[in-house]
Amino acid sequence: MEVSFFSTDDQKTLLLDQMRVQGSDLNGLAKLMSRIPGSKLQRSLSFSGSEATMERDSSGQFSTPTPVSPGEFT
Repeated sequence: MEVSFFSTDDQKTLLLDQMRVQGSDLNGLAKLMSRIPGSKLQRSLSFSGSEATMERDSSGQFSTPTPVSPGEFT
């Protein structure tokens, strides 16, 4: 069985928008990764030889907002 991992169009748009706002240098990417919950970046699965596709969990069960430190720069 072959498994493919892929990002959805919404995930790609989210990342590109955040890279535009935060920047694509090391500091910008660090901000981006600290502000987007990991559950929003989970990739979807597709299995070969099957029509089944598993989307990421959109229930928000495991996603919690990342608190922003009072001294954090925006």
